[in-house]
Parts: sequence; C-alpha cells; structure tokens
Amino acid sequence: QNSWSISDQEVTDLAVIAVKIEKHYGRPMDIEWALDGDDGKIYIVQARPETVASQKKVGFIEDYKMLEKGKDIVATGRAVGKRIGSGKVNLLKSIDEMSKFEKGQVLVADMTDPDWEPIMKKASAIITNRGGRTCHAAIIAR
Repeated sequence: QNSWSISDQEVTDLAVIAVKIEKHYGRPMDIEWALDGDDGKIYIVQARPETVASQKKVGFIEDYKMLEKGKDIVATGRAVGKRIGSGKVNLLKSIDEMSKFEKGQVLVADMTDPDWEPIMKKASAIITNRGGRTCHAAIIAR
C-alpha cells in the first residue's frame, strides 16, 4: 500500500467523535466506522462497550502457557484470546439447543452471534468454525 486509508484530519475527526461517544455513554467504547466511497464522509456504524483493554489491570501481565499437551490432537486453530479453558465439550448445532448447555462446558458451534451471549458467558472456552479476532463473538468472549 502506498498511502494511508484516511488522512490526518480524518483521524482527528474520528478522535473527536470517539470522545463524544465515550462521554455520552460514560465508559470506553468499541466504535466501528466506515468511510463512504461515494460521498467521502465518515460514518459511525456501531458503538458498543469496550470489554478487553479497559478490563486489563494496569502494571499486571497475565501469561498462560500449557504445561503439557495431550497425545491426540483432534483439531487446531487460532486463539483470539490469551487464556486457557477446559471442560466437557458441548457441540451445539443451533441456538435452539441453548437449554442443553451447562456452566463450565466448552461451547463448540459453527458460528455465534449476539443471541449466543448468554451461553458464551457460561462457557469455559469457545470454539467456532467461522469468525475472526474482531468478530462479535471474539470480542464478547474476551
């Protein structure tokens, strides 16, 4: 890439908007924005409470490492957090199976959305087939 996606002035404009949004809600916010390709204006498309960086203890580093690995690896993937969870696996094919999920289980699902949040709060770990570090499920899980 030969140039920045947005100008210095647009960065400043976004910062001003972000401060206004955080003052309005009285807390750190995760703010999503878009630059319209037609009119060139910046639009705020979503704002929700920030739940990762604001929860970290200042001057404290958490670092988790596996002391040993099991013999049979059944799956691999990318972690979106830095913690380690364990528990009985519960594979749910849809949100309609929510009542089958118990606190402390490992949630395994193809994908989650905001409707899964009650289960995610009870899970010791979450494994999905789709989604990335910045998707809603990853943000909530952290």
